[in-house]
Amino acid sequence: MKPVMDHLENDGVTHIANDGAGTLENEKNYYSSFTRLESDGLRPRNNTSPTHPDEGPSMGSKLDGADTGQISRDNILPSHFKLNSALTCRLVGGLTREQRAVCNEEPDAAAIAFEGLQMAVKECQHQFRWHRWNCSSLIAKSTNPHSSAIMKRGFRESAYLYALTSAGVAHAIARACAQGRLLSCGCDSLGYRTLHDPRGRTRANKWEWSGCSHNLAYGIEFTKKFLDVREQVDDLQSKINVHNNNAGRTILSSHMEVRCKCHGLSGSCQLRTCWRATPDFRVVASTIKRQYRKALLVAQEELNNGMSVLRGRPRGKRRSRAKPAPKTSLLFFEKSPSFCDADPRMDSSGTSGRVCRIGRTSRTGSCDLLCCGRGHALIRRSSIKPCNCTFHWCCRVDCEKCHDDKWVAMINCGLNTTKPDALVRRPSPPDYIASSQLFSTTQ
Repeated sequence: MKPVMDHLENDGVTHIANDGAGTLENEKNYYSSFTRLESDGLRPRNNTSPTHPDEGPSMGSKLDGADTGQISRDNILPSHFKLNSALTCRLVGGLTREQRAVCNEEPDAAAIAFEGLQMAVKECQHQFRWHRWNCSSLIAKSTNPHSSAIMKRGFRESAYLYALTSAGVAHAIARACAQGRLLSCGCDSLGYRTLHDPRGRTRANKWEWSGCSHNLAYGIEFTKKFLDVREQVDDLQSKINVHNNNAGRTILSSHMEVRCKCHGLSGSCQLRTCWRATPDFRVVASTIKRQYRKALLVAQEELNNGMSVLRGRPRGKRRSRAKPAPKTSLLFFEKSPSFCDADPRMDSSGTSGRVCRIGRTSRTGSCDLLCCGRGHALIRRSSIKPCNCTFHWCCRVDCEKCHDDKWVAMINCGLNTTKPDALVRRPSPPDYIASSQLFSTTQ
């Protein structure tokens, strides 16, 4: 047996230092690479000191950038982007005429939306890191993943991307409003505090004042205006895309959290200030991933744009009666390819050279599933890491350098020797839903 080199995924965020020169090249670099800018650009409109996220914000203050979930949002746009909206909107490819109009009208919100799209692609890479299709092709595109080939198709993976990017934009806008980064919105006005009487019993909630809640309502409103506007054609594919957008936003809304800060002598919690906050985006992405596994297949022979789709029902199961699709369900209408080989038309990078897991064949990322019949090799990967560290008072830490050897399995290059579909671990057979009754309820 031979080993594989580990395809390590970097879940962190690369930072690019921005000197604020405002050159066109700097701005192109911002939008052409999936990185975070580190800048002293826009600041919260209030001048209060940042509040630690665990303590909550003070009354009337904006949330600082620390309370941002799994992926950091501390970095903000340089000021020259806000001032030059035409350049901001022109540098991002794949926008429709309607989207450019929104971008020119609200350039600061559009810039935050592009951050949300970047975050969604990064999270997609994490969620699908052990799948044949792993979102890696989207990184090489532009700041706008909607310009990619896979989002023009009707695959199960396409449905996941629509829901994830919609949730990502709403998540980013909601937080930016509370951080004071946008002129068009502020904190969500909905809040409450809980009082306790001397005996420790909880009194009724008083809606008098609270911390600065993340403005999810505005985030959803802007996302509809910025993303749903792409789907202007009144055909089934556009309706499915809008449904998946709504599914992502609905899942995000269902995971909103209430965070509280206690007040009183020694934090006795005689008075508690609470505010609503968006969750860690990874939690949202994982929930959408579960919906991806049980996505509904739209049974339709032909769509209005002429694309043929899968029709039929799983073996041994009776087709269920047509009913409206649940709001959190993902819909797709095309059978996904194997994604074994690189194919730019499908945004597939293939699996050659990827790392796989040795062990159970049913395990996600196992060599049997990822290799597509190519086989794999075991490779020893060596690295030098600090070890046996000693602290010296005061203040120095001395470490030795140790070699760390790991054996990893790496997929061989070459042609398949086994029919790819025979090795594909598919999600559970999809339920079928009639297109005529898909949208009979308000989304």
